[in-house]
Amino acid sequence: MLPTTEAMPNQLTYASLIRYDELEKMPYMAYIPAFDAEVTGDSLFEVIEQSREYIGRCLIERLINLRAFPRVDETLPKGQPDEVATFIDIELDRYRYLIADKRSSMETSEVSADHLLAKVKDAQPVFLNENGHGKFAVVSLNDFKLIHEVAMERLTNHFTNQTDFSA
Repeated sequence: MLPTTEAMPNQLTYASLIRYDELEKMPYMAYIPAFDAEVTGDSLFEVIEQSREYIGRCLIERLINLRAFPRVDETLPKGQPDEVATFIDIELDRYRYLIADKRSSMETSEVSADHLLAKVKDAQPVFLNENGHGKFAVVSLNDFKLIHEVAMERLTNHFTNQTDFSA
């Protein structure tokens, strides 16, 4: 699939084979066949997040270079007996900051709300200062949702037990 801005999907899914080896420094390893890549991590959660990050960055790089995306996977690959097959889901919006125009604004607190809000765009926060000191950051609702989602994922991971393949 050749990426274009008008037909670019946001949700993509790629298969992965995850293996646990307690003798390795990073005991979890995910192989992503569509990218012929291996990613490692300390936990199952970390290796899945690292896989998402790797795939997201690869897709953005392909988008920038106008290269075709690998086909999304609809079936899981057959792995070895010590491998678990799973899907890694990707939301391209989470990686748009890599290619977004990076124009943020610095405003004083005396500007009108309409003037201020007109400058706020996705991945382009407006920073407000008072007496020369940073006081507030105004971000788009999409950016706020992204920040909130990432924070909630990290909090949830922090307070839940990790799945362990060695059991």
